[in-house]
Amino acid sequence: MFQHMMSLAFKIPELIGATYCLLVTIKNGENMFVDDQLVRSLYFIQVVVLLFLPAIYAGLLAAKADKLKITLYEKLIKERDEEHARFLDCFISYVSARPLKIKMMKVVPLDWTLPILVLDLIISYQIVIVQFTHIF
Repeated sequence: MFQHMMSLAFKIPELIGATYCLLVTIKNGENMFVDDQLVRSLYFIQVVVLLFLPAIYAGLLAAKADKLKITLYEKLIKERDEEHARFLDCFISYVSARPLKIKMMKVVPLDWTLPILVLDLIISYQIVIVQFTHIF
């Protein structure tokens, strides 16, 4: 987790810089489809995919936990044994009270919201950089 957190912390400024370079290229009217820009764009896509794969899989894992709760409720409805039904009800209440939430270093959530948080951060700082440099 620590390695992924550090990777995320060091890649976000790099992504901000890459988007700034893309804005400068657009502003100057240069061709965006030269080899340098294509390689930079492919690298940008690779970094984004590698950063967000753990978050996407953690979100899928949380969805599986929700499916497990649904399956447990179905078994509870069909259960005829009183003791087994009590155990199922106890386990369902345990799973419901403690939903699956994975966080990096107890700060950054690893779920579907991570890409949105990073995108929000990149856009916010990109706006600040554009305002300071008077590029537009």
